[in-house]
Amino acid sequence: MSKLESSIERKACKRAEDLMGVTSSKLVTPGEVGYPDRIVWLPISPIMIEFKKVGKDAEPRQHYIHEMLRNLGYEVFVVDNVMDALHIIRNALIERGIECEWNGV
Repeated sequence: MSKLESSIERKACKRAEDLMGVTSSKLVTPGEVGYPDRIVWLPISPIMIEFKKVGKDAEPRQHYIHEMLRNLGYEVFVVDNVMDALHIIRNALIERGIECEWNGV
């Protein structure tokens, strides 16, 4: 049985805050579909993460919106598990020159 994307999202965001001190916000776009689920607030520039059920990928409209955001210079990721989300956040911190005590395990 695959985990619900909301469960993956909740756990990943909670662990990112607990392990790395990183906060995120739910991205709500009334009347618009396809935008990522979360903005992860990192120094310099935020990243955006779309959470999916295990084994699932973004829908066509989401691919379109994600590519539009990437063309604007934002980093957008699609993940289907907690560890991938945490690794992405950790790597983004390191790329921004921010020390991250969590070693990714």
